[in-house]
Amino acid sequence: MYFAEDFIEKVRTQSDIISIISEYTNLVQKGRSYIGRCPFHNEKTPSFSVSEEQQMYHCFGCGVGGNVITFMMEKENLSFMETIEELATKANIPLEYDNNKKYNNREVLLKKDIIFELYKKAARFYYYNLTRNAPDYVKEYLKNRELTEQTIRLFGLGFSPNSYTALYKYLSKEDVTDEILIESGLCIRALNGKIYDRFINRLMFPIISPTKKVVAFGGRVFGDEKPKYLNSAENPIFHKSNTLYGLNLAKNANHDYYILVEGYMDVVAMHINGFTNTVASLGTAFTDGQAKLLKRYTKDIVILYDNDNAGQKATLKAIKILKDNDFSVKVLELKNAKDPDEFLTNFGSHKLKNMLLNAKSDVWYQISKIQNLYNLNNLPEKVKFLEQTAEIIANLSSSIEQQLYIDEISLRFTIDKKAIESEIKKKIINTKDNKIVYENHSKKVDLEVNLLSVLYHNPNLYNEISQYLFPELFTKGIKQNIAINLFNKESIDTKNYYSIEEQKIISSIIINENMQNIEFPVVYKMIKQFTKGLNLSYYKKLIYSDINPEKFNNLIKRKFETQKLNIIPKNG
Repeated sequence: MYFAEDFIEKVRTQSDIISIISEYTNLVQKGRSYIGRCPFHNEKTPSFSVSEEQQMYHCFGCGVGGNVITFMMEKENLSFMETIEELATKANIPLEYDNNKKYNNREVLLKKDIIFELYKKAARFYYYNLTRNAPDYVKEYLKNRELTEQTIRLFGLGFSPNSYTALYKYLSKEDVTDEILIESGLCIRALNGKIYDRFINRLMFPIISPTKKVVAFGGRVFGDEKPKYLNSAENPIFHKSNTLYGLNLAKNANHDYYILVEGYMDVVAMHINGFTNTVASLGTAFTDGQAKLLKRYTKDIVILYDNDNAGQKATLKAIKILKDNDFSVKVLELKNAKDPDEFLTNFGSHKLKNMLLNAKSDVWYQISKIQNLYNLNNLPEKVKFLEQTAEIIANLSSSIEQQLYIDEISLRFTIDKKAIESEIKKKIINTKDNKIVYENHSKKVDLEVNLLSVLYHNPNLYNEISQYLFPELFTKGIKQNIAINLFNKESIDTKNYYSIEEQKIISSIIINENMQNIEFPVVYKMIKQFTKGLNLSYYKKLIYSDINPEKFNNLIKRKFETQKLNIIPKNG
C-alpha cells in the first residue's frame, strides 16, 4: 500500500461524487438521488442513480456500482493508487505516504513519478525541436502531410533529432541515473556499454493516457529506414496491450460510437477531418486489454483498418475480441485507398461520413470474406460456404439476431431456412466453445442481494422474520458480512477497501430507493419469496452433501417445513 489508510479515507470523503460523475454524464436530482444516463453503457432511458448521502452510484441497467474511487478506476481504467493520486489532485489534497515498512512500496511509486516526469520533459523536448529547430526536410514532410501548427499543438507532435545522444544529454541534466533512463525506455544501453537515445531522426507521436499523462512515444522515420514505426519499450507506466492512441482526445465527448484504426497518422487525419471519435491500437494487434479499455466509453465500434491482406486479417481478429467483450461491431472497407489517411486526402471527409453510415455489420463482413473464397455456382463449394457461414451465425448470442441473418442468407443465397437452422444447431452442439444461443439469457435473480436490499431499506422488518434468517444462508464474503451487519442493526461499511465486484453488490443494496416506497403487503410478499428461496437453496445444498442418515432425515423434514413457510406481519 502506498498511502496511509487515513489519507485514502480523507480523499474518498473529500471527493464530491456528484461533481465528479457530472463530468461524464448529466445528472438531475430526483428525490434523494441524482439520476442520469449511465456513462458505462449506451442507453436512452436513464437508469443510473447516484446517492449524495451515501456517496455511491449504481446502474440498474448494466449493474456497475460503487463509490467515487471505484468510479474513477472503472471509467478511466486506472489502478487503485493512480485513482487516489488523481482524486487527491482534483481535491487539492497533498499526498501522504504510508511510512509503515510492512506496506510501504514508496520506492516503486516514486520511480513511476520520476518516469512520468521524464516523459513529460521528453515530450516538451521533442515538441520544441519540431516547432523551433526542425531541419528543412522535416518542414517539407509536415507541409506535404498537411500537419499544421494547430494539429501539431493538438497532438503534441515532436521531432527526435538526428543525433544518438540529444535526449540523453538533455535529460541527464535532471539529476537522474542512467539506470532510470534505460528503465524508462527513452534510452538504451549498447553492447559497448554506451547509452543512446531510443528515438533518432523520427516524427514523434506522444502516447497520452486518459488522465492526460505522456506514457510512451511512437516514432515514424522520414526515409526508408526500418522499422517504419517504433514504439517505446514497455516500462512501469506503459503497457501496449492496455493503451490506445488518441483516446485522451476521443474521450472528451460522449460519442455514440468509436472508430478503430491502425496507425498514428490515421488517427491524426481522422481527427482533423472531424472524426474525433477515432483511436488506434499503436500498430500492434488489437488486444483484450484494449477492448476492456474501450468498453469504459462505448459499446459500439466501427473498424476501419487498412485495405490490405494484413488489415483484413487484423480486422477478423479484432472482431472476435470485440464480440467476446459484448461490443456491437461494424466494419468499413475502403475502396481505392490503402488507409483512412489516404482516403481522406483523395476523397474528403463528406464521402467518408456517408460511408460510415452504411458500414457493414461484423457478420456480413465475415460472410463476405468467406464468399470470396468460393465459387457459389459450384454446388460443393456453395455447401462449404454455407457450412462456414452457419458457424458464424451459431456464435451469435442472440436468437433474434440469428433469425434475422438466417432470413437474409436464405433470401440472398437461395437456400431453405430450415436447412440453415439445422446446420446452425449442429454447429452449436458440436463446438465446445460455443454458447447455447437458444437458451434464456436473462440475468439470474440474486435472492441474497434482493433480500438484503429489502432489509436495508426496511430495517424494522428483521425482528418479524429473524427466526427464518441466519448468516449461513448468505454466501461467505461481502454478502454474509452485510447480512450480519443488518441483523445486528449496524451500518454497512462503504469505504474503499472492497473490490470492484464487492462495490457493485453494496451499491445495488443501498441505492434502491424504490424499496422505501413499496406498500407493506408487497414488501411482505417479497420477504416471503426471498427468504423461502434462500432457505430451500440452503437445505438442498446440505442434503446433497456428505452427512449421516439421521441428519439427512432431519434436513428433509426442515426442507419440507420451509416449503410451507408463511411470514405474517406481527404488527398487522
